[in-house]
Amino acid sequence: MFEFLLVIPTLNEDKYIGSMLLNSEKELRSIYSDGRFLIVVADAGSEDATISVVERFMKNHRNVVLTRSSHIAERGYDVMHAMSMHKSKLYCYIDADLAPSLPYLKRAITKSAEGYDLVLGSRYLRASITRRPAVRRLFSIVYNGLIRNMFSDGITDHQCGFRIFNRKAFRVLSKKSTERHWVWDTEVILIARHSNLKIIETPIKWVEQRSDKTNYSRLLRDILLFIPGIARLIYRFILGRELG
Repeated sequence: MFEFLLVIPTLNEDKYIGSMLLNSEKELRSIYSDGRFLIVVADAGSEDATISVVERFMKNHRNVVLTRSSHIAERGYDVMHAMSMHKSKLYCYIDADLAPSLPYLKRAITKSAEGYDLVLGSRYLRASITRRPAVRRLFSIVYNGLIRNMFSDGITDHQCGFRIFNRKAFRVLSKKSTERHWVWDTEVILIARHSNLKIIETPIKWVEQRSDKTNYSRLLRDILLFIPGIARLIYRFILGRELG
């Protein structure tokens, strides 16, 4: 069994995955000097050089493995599937472009050791550093405010791609999670709340690397994915259709 399992979901991330692997391996080795950690790149069908970059890195790093999937944009499925393939005391996933947040990882692991089942990275805590295009940031703030008020969960950031589960949380989420797309990030929090798991948010550094301008077609696509997803969450968690 590993002490720590890090999953990095990828889809055409050749600009970021090399740096993410290098820095995450370095950071984890400083925390787990015995080397009992594993980094899993969960690729969802990249068509750029992502796979080549990962395979080159794997040649000199035996604690990095690659899983490949054809489930395009099914982030929840890919992350949970990658985690289910290995036993670990802690399970974590961090987005491929979040290398600037890696120095915050040790603090998040400490929170797990203090007894928290689910540790969430948040872009909206006072100690967080967040730089995003204004429209994208506004959409995120509105979404988080909407979910927080509808479900009364007290969480500031439901979609941040930086999370740690302990084994207890992972077993619960594996059993109860049904979302496969982007709403999965929010579903995980609601399941944890309804299962009386201990949750805490921790600050991160989020610097938008893809573009300093909002991609409106991508934003519209995200909204169209979120609307039916939120409807399903309302049905399960507000209308009482969530099974025990």
